[in-house]
Amino acid sequence: MKISISPNANKNALKSHAWVGLAVSVLMYWVCFSGALSVFSQELLRWEQPHVADNLDYSPATIQAAY
Repeated sequence: MKISISPNANKNALKSHAWVGLAVSVLMYWVCFSGALSVFSQELLRWEQPHVADNLDYSPATIQAAY
């Protein structure tokens, strides 16, 4: 049994497939981009503020005094 689809329905299906594919690809791009930003957030923060000390060496007495 062969099912025939009208040319107009075929054209509409291809157009909707293209738009759905475009929408899904934009969504996936934003998901991947925001995920990359969240993974590298500490590195980006360090890159944005190079003048801030990365780590500070505290003596044990100073740490005990803080608590």
